[in-house]
Amino acid sequence: MLVQSIPIHRKGRGFESLNAHPKLQYISFTFIQGRSFICPAFFIKTMCVTYIIYSAKIDCYYVGSTLDLVDRLNRHNLGRNTYTKKGIPWIVVYQKYYPTKSEAYQAELYIKSQKSRKYIEELIAEQSG
Repeated sequence: MLVQSIPIHRKGRGFESLNAHPKLQYISFTFIQGRSFICPAFFIKTMCVTYIIYSAKIDCYYVGSTLDLVDRLNRHNLGRNTYTKKGIPWIVVYQKYYPTKSEAYQAELYIKSQKSRKYIEELIAEQSG
């Protein structure tokens, strides 16, 4: 899952201490430079992803969108999806992140509406460079 965060200083109104809001869930971040901060979980913005997975076993692509790509891929590879069960193992060959779930879903629907393996392979090639 890709997470964007908004830096929040604990100084100031409402962020003086963790005890100020005991019912809120807090998340701690540490950056490469060694600096860290704590902020309420509602300030975290999760990115949604449109993805394409591929099965060499059945030579097939599958297009989807999700909030958590790692978990979704695990579910595909554990056979929890009827359509993808026959193609295990699946690998991610394309992924594009969007700020909202509806944008990711719209992108998924657009790719599916093309009904074209060639279009999917062009997307993959374009992303691969």
